[in-house]
Amino acid sequence: MQQKRRLQLKANTQYLQYAESRDSTGHRQRRRSPGATEASEESRTPDVGRNILHLRDRVYTVWKKAGNLRAYSPQVAAVRELDRHGLSSAILMEVLNQSNASQFPEAERIEVANEALLPFLAEVLRIENVKEYVAWEFVRHSRVCGVSIRIEEKTLTNSCFDCVERVAGLAAHAPFLIASHDAVHQAKISFFLRSVRDFMVTALSEASWLPSKQQERMTTRVYGMEFVLGVPARHNGTRQLNGYYDYLPPGTGSFARDYSDAVRAFWNWSLRRASDPFPLLSSVPNVLSANNTVYIPAVALVPPLFDYDDSEPKNYGFTGVAVIRAVAHSLGLTGLQPLPYPYDVETPAHFDDVDRCLRLNRSMRSYSSRLADVMAVGAALRALGERRKEHRSDGGDRLLFNSCLLMCTAQDPRRCDEPARQTGQFQDLFRCPRQSPITIASQCAVW
Repeated sequence: MQQKRRLQLKANTQYLQYAESRDSTGHRQRRRSPGATEASEESRTPDVGRNILHLRDRVYTVWKKAGNLRAYSPQVAAVRELDRHGLSSAILMEVLNQSNASQFPEAERIEVANEALLPFLAEVLRIENVKEYVAWEFVRHSRVCGVSIRIEEKTLTNSCFDCVERVAGLAAHAPFLIASHDAVHQAKISFFLRSVRDFMVTALSEASWLPSKQQERMTTRVYGMEFVLGVPARHNGTRQLNGYYDYLPPGTGSFARDYSDAVRAFWNWSLRRASDPFPLLSSVPNVLSANNTVYIPAVALVPPLFDYDDSEPKNYGFTGVAVIRAVAHSLGLTGLQPLPYPYDVETPAHFDDVDRCLRLNRSMRSYSSRLADVMAVGAALRALGERRKEHRSDGGDRLLFNSCLLMCTAQDPRRCDEPARQTGQFQDLFRCPRQSPITIASQCAVW
């Protein structure tokens, strides 16, 4: 029997600061008005703290009447279609467009809610004065929380109003929605993905073990691939993102703190030899690609997993490795059979040579995607090498940490360092002496 989901409602101090600032501005304007009266003073918005506590109690009441609904049926809709789901698209659009130079497209498809909770949300949005607060939570939720002097400390556990994470499910996408409609961020994401595409084309052209016909076919496919940003990482991806927050202990409020706790939880889970990898950090092959399309999850495009200030090489460690592995899987470059084009008689012999080399390395024998891993980590190390040529800070430790975070599981606890050791750049970049136990005598000629 599935455990009932608890509804946790905690005040978001970011919203409180905004509301208090707005109220104080209105108060100053009213005081400057020549016709201000005692009645107008009394008509000011009531104390924000008490008002939020009152709204919290109202939402709790609705939740109890709904019978503690479970949130396991994700639903995606265009912004302009939100009204039919009981959500106010006008309010959401207004708040979205407050911080964007360009208008947020109404055709944008976002994760709206879990289907089982739509009736609950519809009832919540009928509560007087709650709509603006919920809209703010949907869009502005940065999870930077603390104790507000306007609300009793006992009502806070260093967390936020959890309508988004545990009820509507939009929080995982909200930071990306803001970032993706910032012109500078858009340019950096586009530039990074172009560099990933260019690397794959270069790698294919240098892969001497691939026949020329195969190189041409694969290069054409890479050029034609579409990158879709800000979506769940895999089938049931929304459930996995929600499960990620459910797994964390209570009291985590900021994204950075959640991320840190996720890392610790992941390593603890691996040490216990759990049967499944951590939900957010999946290493299941082909989770991001299908039908010549690469689906990049929103969480992989917001800090700290994606750095908008320093796109290379750290971004290759997580997002870059994930994208290149997805492309490699889509092309069939995994070290697995069958090959993508079995009718090309020259390919199997070349393919087998590389795969045989990887299999001869003891720790690589159990890999389910040897070649794809080596190609992906090799791209990250190449980016690191280019950065060092420019005499800039390299972020090598962070790069390897991110790639480990992506690829290590309980089944393959050494998976993050083995692919790196297969690349020609590893020994030079990390200055490993030849007698080092982690230095491989001869790397496999992947390209």
